[in-house]
Amino acid sequence: MKIARLSSLVLAFTLMTLPALAGEKGGVQMPDNIHVEGKALVLNGMGIREATVLNVDVYVAGLYLESKSQDAAAILGSTQTKRLVLKFVREVEKEKITEAWTEGFQRNAADKLPALRTGSTP
Repeated sequence: MKIARLSSLVLAFTLMTLPALAGEKGGVQMPDNIHVEGKALVLNGMGIREATVLNVDVYVAGLYLESKSQDAAAILGSTQTKRLVLKFVREVEKEKITEAWTEGFQRNAADKLPALRTGSTP
């Protein structure tokens, strides 16, 4: 599981620190701009989640922000509107992805889980 956690951290860091040069990664295209709740967001970065020792592509993620940034701490601490879009490139059973996401949240944000479950801001 340490490899999975490291992969997740690398993906998150990549998405937060590299501005998107184009809206394409691993054969998946994402628009450079989207609108969320009346706000224009720009594609800040994209990354591919790989699983297993065979590095099988699972999904491509795109991080949208109100303004591009390479400062991970500023992005995480910001109250600006954000959207993370996942496009799966292989079939994954709902139960498996739910379990993986739950384990990831428990490992990385256990103290914030009650607020996340209710939809309130921690």
